[in-house]
Amino acid sequence: MTRFATYSAEGKTHYGAVTDTGMIALDDTCPQWPTLFDAVQAWRA
Repeated sequence: MTRFATYSAEGKTHYGAVTDTGMIALDDTCPQWPTLFDAVQAWRA
């Protein structure tokens, strides 16, 4: 199961996929969705 989370790094808030070794940032890949909530809403549409 893929898990997603919002997190902070170096003073900036990001969202991304949780892995065993850390996070994979997705906010730079999907700038049209500024928050994880926005991304989930778009993916569900």
